[in-house]
Amino acid sequence: MDRHNRLTSKRWFRIGVALTLILIGMALLPLVALPYGALDWLIYDPAYKGCAGYPTAAPCPALTPAPVVPCAELPRPGELLVASVNGQGIPLRVYERELDQFLDALVALGADPQSDEFQTSLPTYRRQVLDLLIEDVLIQQAAMELHIVVSQQQIAEAVAQAVAEGGGPEAFQSWLDETGQSWEEFRRDTCQDLLRRAVMERVTAGMPTVAEMVHARQIVVASEGEAVAVLSRLAQGESFEKVAAAVSLDEQTRQKGGDLGWFPRGLGRIPPEVEDAAFGGTVGQVQGPIPVDDRYVIIQVVEHQNRRPLDEEMRGQLQALAFEEWLAVRRETAQIDIYIEFEE
Repeated sequence: MDRHNRLTSKRWFRIGVALTLILIGMALLPLVALPYGALDWLIYDPAYKGCAGYPTAAPCPALTPAPVVPCAELPRPGELLVASVNGQGIPLRVYERELDQFLDALVALGADPQSDEFQTSLPTYRRQVLDLLIEDVLIQQAAMELHIVVSQQQIAEAVAQAVAEGGGPEAFQSWLDETGQSWEEFRRDTCQDLLRRAVMERVTAGMPTVAEMVHARQIVVASEGEAVAVLSRLAQGESFEKVAAAVSLDEQTRQKGGDLGWFPRGLGRIPPEVEDAAFGGTVGQVQGPIPVDDRYVIIQVVEHQNRRPLDEEMRGQLQALAFEEWLAVRRETAQIDIYIEFEE
């Protein structure tokens, strides 16, 4: 249904944007493993906290030996910052580069940079890019706390695989040129992606393999009057599947007799109010009409199991959602200072 699609797109937007550039590349491109030492990995110096900012930068002391921050692109001494996360700065140059690449990707996907819609959305795009960079730093810091590292071999193998799947180094180099990226940037993005996966696996390691699940059907209509008419037809003995196929507005389930399949709580596939009705109902029970935005839903529970195995896709989705919630808590408790403004 419409609301379900909107909720799903909202919940997955941040993950989708973070992977967009890499996914575009992997669809076309291939890569060769460069010597890992070509990357200029920097160390994190706590002395940066409060010593550099935007728009003016105070002199910073020389770097002192400190733990390596995995996958990080840290500020140079005296460099301007757009933000800091628990004292770890995000350089202005990194933000501007990522913003340019983000906007170029939108244009490549068909957006018109001269349109009023694009120009109106620019402050939102700028904030989204900074939010993604802040999220990267939070993951880097969590990795340090959890003693998680990404090895040189892991990065080399991931980069080589991307190249092999794309068609060769020449095609990849062309893509880099088109998107304004360097080899080091791509390798650092690859490192960050591997780091995110590793942290997520550690954080969600206790995710169960079974869950309470419901198998249900639904009928979606536009008005309460139509919902009452549907309930009348069902009361007169018409099958739920037949009525759903005839009148339901939900394109994804109508041709399947309204079948939603099996689902656990919290997956986000259906609106919370419909999910609550499904888990609170008895097998065979018809419930509704349930108002959801500008629609009305009638639902029937087909089966209910307290401990049903989660398939790989469902478990992966629940892990991703749990990780996003964990990351949101990390952000709420972090000391984040932002040195730029976003005009609305």
